[in-house]
Amino acid sequence: TGGPIALMINRAPINSGQSRAGIAFPGTGSKRRPLLSGTYVHEFNERPGVISANFVGGVGGNVLFDLNSEDSDYFEVAGGLTISAGNVDLSVSAESTVARQDLSGQTYRGSLSFKF
Repeated sequence: TGGPIALMINRAPINSGQSRAGIAFPGTGSKRRPLLSGTYVHEFNERPGVISANFVGGVGGNVLFDLNSEDSDYFEVAGGLTISAGNVDLSVSAESTVARQDLSGQTYRGSLSFKF
């Protein structure tokens, strides 16, 4: 599978156990419905600090690579807006992580819904 120059990676499995607590403020308008939410996340499990790798036909032991630190407490925030015009809904939203050093994630969504 890849020959003697294939990369062989040894990594312990990463398991995640989280608790989440959040609050959402949905709008109730008939034409415009804003949404704002926030979630606190706590990660219980730790992940390995290194992975090791070498070429399949490599000489010597594996080389260790440090992994970045893992945040155990951070927040996720989201906001969006839905505009209704008759049988059509247009929605846009954005989500982001806050106070997290090991990963920065943003999501942007848009949708167009037709009601029959």
